[in-house]
Amino acid sequence: MQLLLSNMHGDHRGTETLRFMRGRVDALIIMAPDIDPERLLAHIPASLPTVLISCPDVAADHPQFRIDNVAAADAMVEHLVASGRRRIVHLSGPRGNRDAEERIVGYRAAMTRHGLNPRVLTGDFDEESGTAAAQALLGDVEGPDALFAANDMMAIGALVVFQRAGLNVPDDIAVAGFDDIPLARFVTPALTTMRVGIAEIGAEAVSRAAAILAGGNDTGIRWVAPQIRQRASTISGTADTPPPAPHNIS
Repeated sequence: MQLLLSNMHGDHRGTETLRFMRGRVDALIIMAPDIDPERLLAHIPASLPTVLISCPDVAADHPQFRIDNVAAADAMVEHLVASGRRRIVHLSGPRGNRDAEERIVGYRAAMTRHGLNPRVLTGDFDEESGTAAAQALLGDVEGPDALFAANDMMAIGALVVFQRAGLNVPDDIAVAGFDDIPLARFVTPALTTMRVGIAEIGAEAVSRAAAILAGGNDTGIRWVAPQIRQRASTISGTADTPPPAPHNIS
C-alpha cells in the first residue's frame, strides 16, 4: 500500500487539485475544515471513494467524521469552573474556521449557563498567537484566572509567557488547550487538554475507504467525542490521567 500526503489549502489550489486525482489514486481522505463545502464537493471525482474528516456540514454521499467541538469546549469550561475558575478567557482559532467557531459556541454556552461573562480573543492556531494573547492579558487590571485555548500550540505559547512574567501555573492562572498533541505531556506543567484521537480517526478512515474499495457502501456520519485530559496546568498536584479509549459516537 502506498500513501500520498498533501496539504489542503483554503484557496482554489487545494480543491482544484482534487479533480486530477482520478486515475492517480484509489481513494481520498480529506480533512478541510476551512474550505467552502460546495467548492469541495464540486471538485471531488464522483467515482473516487472519499472519506471526509472535520469538513463543513455537507449533505454528501461520502462517509464522514465530525468532531463534537461544541460538547468538548463545554466540558473544558465545566472542568475549569469545577476547579474554582470564574474569569475564563477563550483564545479561539481564526475566524471562518469551522472547528474554531464550534469551540466558541461550546465555550459561550457553558459560561452563560454558569452566569459568567464570556471573553473571546482571536488567534491563528499557532504558538505566536498564544504568546500575543498572553502578553495582552498581562496588562489587564483584573486578569483572567484561566485561559482556554482552542488548540495546544496557542496554549503552550501562552503558558510560557505567563511563567516568564512570574505567574504560577495553575495557582495564579490555569491554562488549557485542545487536541492533545505529544508536546502537551512534556511541557511544565503538563497541559490539560481535550484529546481528539486523530490517529485513531485516521486509521478508521483508511478502513472505511478500503471497505468501499472492496464493494461496500458507506455514507454514514461518525461523531467523535473528544475526552478531557486533566493535567497539572489546571489543578495543582494533578497526576496525568491514563489515555482514554477512542470514543466514537455513530
